Amino acid sequence: MGQVVGESSAKIEVPATTPITLQDLMATIFHMYGMEPRLQFVNNQGRPVFLIENRTPISELIQLANVMIYTEFANSNQWLVFLHRT
Repeated sequence: MGQVVGESSAKIEVPATTPITLQDLMATIFHMYGMEPRLQFVNNQGRPVFLIENRTPISELIQLANVMIYTEFANSNQWLVFLHRT
């Protein structure tokens, strides 16, 4: 059992619908773990930087209750997210 969000192009090289970024995935993980999405750290220049710039969780995944998230990076431009109901 799983959840698919969006569709890929015919050759599976780009999303056809609902492009999701790593920022979206991070916002979703923060939301599911109840973490503050406005967390900041101080960079080398002493400036505060948000860990997540785009703080919008993936709504299709938020609707699933009690899931574990597994992420595998295929390469620098592609990644896969696997959800498992607990």
